Amino acid sequence: MQPYKMIGVDAPFSQAFDYVGWDWARFIVSAGSMKGLISVLLVGAVGQARYLTHLARTHMMPPWFAKVDPKTGTPVNATVTMLFATAVIAFFTDLEILSNLLSISTLFIFMLVAVALLVRRYYVSGETTVENRNKLIGFLVLILGSSIATAAYWGVSEKGWVGYCVSLPIWVLSTAGLWYFVPQARQPNLWGVPLVPWLPSASIFIDIFLLGSIDRDSFVRFGIWTVLLLAYYLLFGLHASYDMAKKVELETVEERNLGKVEEGEGSTADGVDGGNTGNAWSIDSEAFVRFGIWTAFYLLFELHTSYDTAKTVQLETVDEIEEVEEGEGSTAGFDSVDAGNTRNARSIDTEFFVRFGIWTAYYMLFGLHASYDTAETVHLETVEEIERVEEGEGSTAGFDGVDGGNTGNAPR
Repeated sequence: MQPYKMIGVDAPFSQAFDYVGWDWARFIVSAGSMKGLISVLLVGAVGQARYLTHLARTHMMPPWFAKVDPKTGTPVNATVTMLFATAVIAFFTDLEILSNLLSISTLFIFMLVAVALLVRRYYVSGETTVENRNKLIGFLVLILGSSIATAAYWGVSEKGWVGYCVSLPIWVLSTAGLWYFVPQARQPNLWGVPLVPWLPSASIFIDIFLLGSIDRDSFVRFGIWTVLLLAYYLLFGLHASYDMAKKVELETVEERNLGKVEEGEGSTADGVDGGNTGNAWSIDSEAFVRFGIWTAFYLLFELHTSYDTAKTVQLETVDEIEEVEEGEGSTAGFDSVDAGNTRNARSIDTEFFVRFGIWTAYYMLFGLHASYDTAETVHLETVEEIERVEEGEGSTAGFDGVDGGNTGNAPR
C-alpha cells in the first residue's frame, strides 16, 4: 500500500489508507485502535489492582489495599489507587521513558524466568551432586556472559564482526555442554518446556540482546527503582510477609486443635496463653515504626543532650585543672572526675554514626530474622509437644520443665 520509507511513525495504518485514497477506512482504523488502547488500559488496570491486592494480603503492602467491596466483590481501594498512580505517572512522564522502562522490566523478567527454568530442571537440593551443581553454575555463567558480550559488541561496533566469531561459539558450546555433561535432575509430570536447554538458552540470549538496544539513562532509572524496591523488601516486606505466613500457620494449628476438642479427641491446652501467643507475632510494621521513632528521637535530642553535658563537664574539668596549676584552687573537686570518661565524652563523632548504622543494618537484615526464627522454632516445638500430650502419644515430663511464662515470652 505504501513504500516502507514513507510509512508514518505515529499512525502507520491510517496514513497508509490515506495514501491509497481510502479516507473512510482511515477513520475506521483509528476508531479500532482507540478501542484497542482503551481495552488494554482497562485490562492492565484490573490486573495491576489484583497484583496489589495479593501483595496486601501478604502484608508486603498495607492491608487496606486488600479490602474487597461487599457489593461489587472487587478490590476498590487497590483499583482506585492504581488508576490514580498510573494516570499521574503517565501525565507527567515522557512516553519514550515509560516504554523503555516497560521494555527493560519485561525482558529482564523473561530472562530470569529462563534462567530459573534451567536451574529447576537441572538442580534439586539434596539430589544433585556437587560436581553437577558446579558444572551447572559454570555453564550458566558462560551463557549469560556470551549473551552480554554479544549485545555489548553489537552496541559499540558499527561494522565489525570479529566479536561475534568469539561470543556466539561460546554461547553454542556452553549450551551444548549443559545439554551433554549435566543430567537433568527433574522431569515434568504432564508437560514441560521442550528442547531444554536450547530453548531457554536462546530466550536468555535474545532477551539480553534486546536489552542492549535500550539507552543508558533507562538502565539508570531501572537500577534506581530496583535498589529502592529491594531496600523496601529487605527492610519491611520480608518481615511483614514472614509474620503473616506464621500467623496463618498458627491459625491453622489452632483450628485443627479446636476441631479435635469439638470432636472429643482432645482438651483445650490451658497452659498456652492465647494473649501471649497473639503477641508472639507482633513483630510487624508497628515495631519498625516504633524503632524508627526512638532512633530519630535519640539522634535528634538525646545525643545532643548527652554530648552537651559531656562538653560542659570537659570545660569545667579544664577550668579546674587551670585553677589547680595556678594555685588558686584545690584538687578536691577534680579528683571526682574520671579522666577516662572525659576522654570518651569527646569520642561521639562521625565514627559513632558509622558504627551505629552498620550495627542497625546488621540487626535489621540478619539479627532480627535469626532471633525471630529461633523464637518461632521454640514456639512450634512447644505446640507440637502439647499436641502429643493431648493425644496420649507423649509424656508431660519434657513439657513440665518448660516455664510457661518463658515460653510465652520466647516468640516475642
